[in-house]
Amino acid sequence: HTITQGLISAENITHFSGRTSDLGDYISDEIFTSLNKREKDFLLITCLPSRFNAELADHLCGQTGSYRIIEKLKEMDLFLVALDSEGDWYRYHQLFQQYLLNKLDSDRSQEVAALRVASAHWFFQNNHPQEAIEQALLSKDLKLAAEIIDSIGLWRLTIQGKISLATTYLNKLPIEVVEQYPSLIVMHIFMHTKAGDLAYAKNKLDGFLEKSNNITEWRGKTITQPLQDSLRIIVNCLIDPYLDKPLDAAALESLYRLLSEISPDQPIFSYTLHECLGYHHTDMAEFTSALNHHQKSLAGAVKLNSDYALIYIYFHYAEIYLHTLELEKVEQALQQAQAIIEKNYNSDPNLNHALAVFRAKFHYLHFDLNTAATALKQASGENTINDSWLTLYFSFFEVKCGIEAFNRHHQKVGTLLEQANAIAREHLLTRLTQFTKLTEIKLALLAEMPDNDRLLSFCASLAEIEAQLKAYPLSRFLPSRLRLTKARLLLHLNRIEEADKLLEMLIRDFRKSRQNLLLVESYLLKSLTEYRKGNEQQAVECCRHATVLCLEGQCKALHMENAALLMPVYQLTLRAGTEPLTTFLKEITATVNIQQRYGLTEREYLTVCELAKGLSNREIAENICVSEDTVKYRLKSIFKKWHLSSREDVAKKAIQLQLDG
Repeated sequence: HTITQGLISAENITHFSGRTSDLGDYISDEIFTSLNKREKDFLLITCLPSRFNAELADHLCGQTGSYRIIEKLKEMDLFLVALDSEGDWYRYHQLFQQYLLNKLDSDRSQEVAALRVASAHWFFQNNHPQEAIEQALLSKDLKLAAEIIDSIGLWRLTIQGKISLATTYLNKLPIEVVEQYPSLIVMHIFMHTKAGDLAYAKNKLDGFLEKSNNITEWRGKTITQPLQDSLRIIVNCLIDPYLDKPLDAAALESLYRLLSEISPDQPIFSYTLHECLGYHHTDMAEFTSALNHHQKSLAGAVKLNSDYALIYIYFHYAEIYLHTLELEKVEQALQQAQAIIEKNYNSDPNLNHALAVFRAKFHYLHFDLNTAATALKQASGENTINDSWLTLYFSFFEVKCGIEAFNRHHQKVGTLLEQANAIAREHLLTRLTQFTKLTEIKLALLAEMPDNDRLLSFCASLAEIEAQLKAYPLSRFLPSRLRLTKARLLLHLNRIEEADKLLEMLIRDFRKSRQNLLLVESYLLKSLTEYRKGNEQQAVECCRHATVLCLEGQCKALHMENAALLMPVYQLTLRAGTEPLTTFLKEITATVNIQQRYGLTEREYLTVCELAKGLSNREIAENICVSEDTVKYRLKSIFKKWHLSSREDVAKKAIQLQLDG
């Protein structure tokens, strides 16, 4: 058989799979004997890169005319695979390439490293950085690999969602090579933050900032201004949010200066700066400014064609709208993020975890506790989050503890708070410790009437946290919650006038800043101070304000949290009889009554009522418009709460309690 008859085409090479020696003999006998020296050299040299074109082949072979050899190989049907419709890029069939690599290593091994270095240079000069890095690493020229990695900027890969690729490249370099380049050190630190090794990252960053004289020099050489700017963007925008380091005044001024200096052809800088500043203004409760920056970061992400960046922008949108209680917009933002994740990043545990946490908080605010709990179970690692910014930790533990508190599982709440503190200690997250203490105090005040000693210990804890928060002058996230917790504590201490004055101040502040989530809680507590002072009309008015804010998004959790304290105020407001507030509050009071009398949620109560009628799970599902799996899930929860083990036992108890819906 002759070569041109196509008997050695890529389709026929599979006959040799697993018999490399036979394939080698066949190729030697049938191919190499028919090729001239230049063609043989071409095959051996161009087998090194994962793909090649005529220009790269000319560069490696040191002569022109490679396109003619490529055409001849195509005519011979010689194991050549076209990678594009234009016929610019090619590779060899995998088995044929392996044969060539083996032959090159056997006959001309001394040339391999130099050819790979030449390939790396050509790929880099022609804007193919990933292949340049791969060839440099394969050549074992680590200095060249480091220089290429340094020049392309690994942080650009991370913003494009290629984090594992960036990590792979960096991990192939010894730490002593990495430490020769300031940008590689910073990226080494960033990769450890993404992996959840925050204590190591913080220590390494502190050491780098000290040795570089705050990013101005390295190893006796001045760091150029453009590189200083890039490094500060990475540190302030990518690393600090993970390390519980809000922007200070100097960093904020520096980032705004950089923002004013970047050119329109630098969308990666525009995206990163606007996203960082949007996150900062969210922490400052300046939501209009935050949304404005996120809108501009969105434009930058679109220019970068980075779906990965878009996901985080939608997460930040959701975070803002949770603060402002615009729950329909929360749902829209999460749907957009979910669509991208399902399309491109469904196997990314960190993105799925963040999505699950946001969904859990969304359902929690609707007081759909079962759905919120299910969402949290989908979160990777349950209570351990690797790639997580601080407020995501806050949301996770706030929702998880809130669900257990509603279900009166106070021991589980304590366990969760201990887990949060353990993460805070491990990752050196001071504000997570503070948030955990505020959550503990709030839930304790909601669940019980603590004795005086415990109330005094709470007072001491709040004073300590207040002093610690002075280290974060540009953050309002925790200070706002601290003051609200203080007002709640003053109510329990029966210091009504002090609580009332503080709540009036908080209401003015939260209304101005549109912190509606906190504003609702402030109005509810203010209604209680007015009620205790005997001002029933003002109490009803405050309750109405809180309820109006919750009506559109059907946010029921805050009213439910405070129901034990505020039931008299709810009853007063119901008697005032203003729709649609009345319907909303009737649902709240009915749910509270069910929980107090039977220890069930409203949806579990409906399920039990249907079960008492002798219906099957399928019939119950049809009657209350849910899936059969949802019915089974609710029954498991009911078994646990009522300490029963079968449907029959639940039905008997429901009949005894005369539950008929």
